[in-house]
Amino acid sequence: MEKIKELRMTLVILLVGVFFLSGCFFNDDKTVTFKTNGGSEIKNMVVKSGSKVKEAPIPVKEGYIFEGWYLDGEEYNFDDGVEEDITLVAKWIKGSFNEEKIENDNLETTTTTTTKEITSTSKATTKKVVKKKTTTTTKSTTTTTTTTTTKAVTTAPVNPPIVPDIDVPEIKPNPEPVEVIDMKIEIIKETEEDNAFEDEDLENKEDKPDELKETEYIKITRTKKDVNVKSDIDSEDLAKLLKSDVEKWMIVSSNGYVYDFKLNGDAIALKGDRNVLSFTVINESESYIFDYNEDTLEWTIKYPTVSVGVGLNSICYKDLETAIKVMKSGDTVRLLKDQEIVDNLKITVPIKIEGDNYKITNKKGYLFDLEEIKFNKNDEFVVNNLVLDVDSFIYVGKSKFASIILNNLSGNIKGNKLDKLENGEFENTNLLQHF
Repeated sequence: MEKIKELRMTLVILLVGVFFLSGCFFNDDKTVTFKTNGGSEIKNMVVKSGSKVKEAPIPVKEGYIFEGWYLDGEEYNFDDGVEEDITLVAKWIKGSFNEEKIENDNLETTTTTTTKEITSTSKATTKKVVKKKTTTTTKSTTTTTTTTTTKAVTTAPVNPPIVPDIDVPEIKPNPEPVEVIDMKIEIIKETEEDNAFEDEDLENKEDKPDELKETEYIKITRTKKDVNVKSDIDSEDLAKLLKSDVEKWMIVSSNGYVYDFKLNGDAIALKGDRNVLSFTVINESESYIFDYNEDTLEWTIKYPTVSVGVGLNSICYKDLETAIKVMKSGDTVRLLKDQEIVDNLKITVPIKIEGDNYKITNKKGYLFDLEEIKFNKNDEFVVNNLVLDVDSFIYVGKSKFASIILNNLSGNIKGNKLDKLENGEFENTNLLQHF
């Protein structure tokens, strides 16, 4: 009888041991970390491997609307199972809820509705465009003007940029297609004979070759004839811009040149810079880009995608490539939208790039080329909060510049996954050439 009792006790102990071991060796929990970027704190979640996150938490941030959770720069699908530890990053759109639209204090429902309204798009429609080129010749001046007649053009809206948490010119979300604009913009090139001869040289003028002086400027005219401007901005913003006092505009060329101009009737002439294919109009702290398409000979009014500087002193540009060409040592450039870079970006002075979790795509060589950078002892090249999809990241070459600071980077470099890099300082910058 005692042997039976001992056998039963041994069996119980073995069963308890099996359950204990199964709990130790077969527990495969995965952790989901929520990074709110300044929003209310969200506790980490632990789920079984392959299981879904049952409910997407919604953080709150004053002055912002929650857009969604992102993983490696892409919006996360909560229908997917969690196979590994992941970190989800919150994205925000600057703005606030309309209290009249909030019913029963249901913040979750209101957030979902508002986000759908902001991210909705509309179909683009384009009608026939007729190109026209005119040439006018006078006795001493030859003026060549290229214009385009546009019967009606509307375009698809641009994606809504996410405005950073500092005082920068307000950037609007998705626009609706708008009507054709009663405006003509011309790039005018004038060639004149230079008659600046001294009186004593007049008798020898025939022996001297004519000297030609070429000038180039942009002329903006409010007209209903030969218009060649279309819009990618919200119709309300466009109406406000066109009704504003033009003489109070600040206009900056893509080369960083600030124009000094006056309104002459229905036209203004932007003189003092050459080879300008885009310029920024700043009206009451709001910025708009006028961008020229050399193929269609048309100008398009767009929202900017980057800003250089801080607060009200910042200047917006159409893209990162344009901004970097005009930046000075110590300047900060802030992304307002995802960037697709065609070639590598040559960095000639130490600058700071604030990515605000936007994505840069580049499939041609290195993203940043620092080989020709000019720097002082304490200068730094800083990149913060950026999502990467590039072949290679930074090229230093023969430069001795070593103060490269990288914070909170994610995405892919040369096919290798870079999950996260925080507070990373590379003393041996040659390592950056082999990412």
